[in-house]
Amino acid sequence: MTIVLSFMFFTKPFTFQYIWGGLLVVFGIFLNVYSKNKEKMKLPTIKDVRSWLLMRKKVRFLSQNGMS
Repeated sequence: MTIVLSFMFFTKPFTFQYIWGGLLVVFGIFLNVYSKNKEKMKLPTIKDVRSWLLMRKKVRFLSQNGMS
């Protein structure tokens, strides 16, 4: 949020380093959430991704198990 406000109020030259940095932050947040909820989250296997790409079959990425 503060980064967005910083861009709105103070002009900066746009570089792709901002995008890479943002992706790194989002990936870090994802890894933190995933490490705390490993038993509840199901990541797709390589086989699932391969079948999804080859057959355009819908695979539920990050789907929740029936547990609460």
